[in-house]
Amino acid sequence: MGAKDNNKSSLNNKMASAVKVFPTFAGMIDQDVSMWLRDCKIIAKTLNMDDETTRKILILVLKDKAL
Repeated sequence: MGAKDNNKSSLNNKMASAVKVFPTFAGMIDQDVSMWLRDCKIIAKTLNMDDETTRKILILVLKDKAL
């Protein structure tokens, strides 16, 4: 395995771990998208995530109607 493969694997592991921390959003009536985004921004900042990685994770935590 080359260095590039190790870096990609490391990034995938970090994203998989981070996804578990982020709240899901399903677009239900009782969910407030503003509060969800605020919470996600706080988590991303706490984990020192860059914007691109944060966007990828936000896509992964969308469910049901929010897709």
